[in-house]
Amino acid sequence: MAKRAAGDSPVSIDTIYAAVAARRTQWDALLWQVPALALAAQGILLTSVFAPDTRHWPRVVAAAIAVLVGLLSLQLFLRHRHTELFDAGWLAEQDERSGYPGVHGKRWAEERNRMNVEVRVFGWLMKRRSTSIWRWGLVLILLVDIASLVVAVGWDWVFTGTTAGLATS
Repeated sequence: MAKRAAGDSPVSIDTIYAAVAARRTQWDALLWQVPALALAAQGILLTSVFAPDTRHWPRVVAAAIAVLVGLLSLQLFLRHRHTELFDAGWLAEQDERSGYPGVHGKRWAEERNRMNVEVRVFGWLMKRRSTSIWRWGLVLILLVDIASLVVAVGWDWVFTGTTAGLATS
């Protein structure tokens, strides 16, 4: 294979730009699928953990799986966000180099945030970054998972509502 001179590309920058923009859109879509699927899985697992008729070891296993799902979901969410931001940054650089209006990156976000859109209820919430809110939401769910695992292992009676087998004074 013959070497190319620096800057000599068989593919135009427009084609590369379109591919990176499509990839960024894919990462953005995957980013939001993670919390949705995590919430569904957590709902099922925690229903089993908190059900009073669940036996001890199935409760412990469900809680351990909930912790694992929480960790994996958070890691995947953060990784998708990282790659999406990387592509958005590259696209913003290309916009700036070619003189395009700010359609990606921080410049675009600043323009969007300057718009005065009236939201009467929860307007303060709209101004927050969704990824930050969801990241902390996933962390909170993970903390609930960890607490439920600890309680399931050591204080299973909290879930069952019975104190059978506990020492009484």
